[in-house]
Amino acid sequence: MGVKLAPSQKRHRYLSAAEIRQLGQALDTPAPSPTAGKAATIIRLLILTGARRGEIEALKWPEVDFEFGMLRLESSKTGAKIIPLAGAAIDLLAAEREWASDNAKWVFPAARSDGHFDGLSKEWRRIRKAAGIGDVRIHDLRHTFASVGASGGIGLPLIGGILGHRQASTTQRYAHLADTPLRRAADEIGRQIAAKLAAPVSTDGRRVVRTIERARP
Repeated sequence: MGVKLAPSQKRHRYLSAAEIRQLGQALDTPAPSPTAGKAATIIRLLILTGARRGEIEALKWPEVDFEFGMLRLESSKTGAKIIPLAGAAIDLLAAEREWASDNAKWVFPAARSDGHFDGLSKEWRRIRKAAGIGDVRIHDLRHTFASVGASGGIGLPLIGGILGHRQASTTQRYAHLADTPLRRAADEIGRQIAAKLAAPVSTDGRRVVRTIERARP
């Protein structure tokens, strides 16, 4: 007799366009916490890059390649990793670089130790409450990055490459989000071709039938 497996408990939550706007407003709202600004920048980078929390919290300046616009991580959950950066992410990092000393190691240093910042959980509870997205986890920002890409028609292999997925099946969870833009594209292409295939229409709305004059023998 076979053993009945319990259904998967994994949940894939991603923010809607309205929720992303709400998050942005919450991040822009001043807070009395001394780490609020640092946490806000980290959260923005997480949703802009699709990176994992530890990859941004523990980011080192030598890993930031401004010339080629990417992060060259020495190690991650999947080993050494390259993360391409959007222009908005580069701007955030450039602003942090202006305030950092020349010999700084961490992009987001801890306030009371030589290590990196690790107080994101407490700040995230405050921020998600302010944004009205109390059920969203930090890791869901990574899901949101992928869902926005899939909904915008970006190919799943490209999304998987950015996120560092080793298996295509991991990225496949976003396939249903890619259906809508592909269908819209197919409809638009079909509409244009159909318009070209149709016979010309006269000004009074009647179809114009073109006659082909045969050459006389």
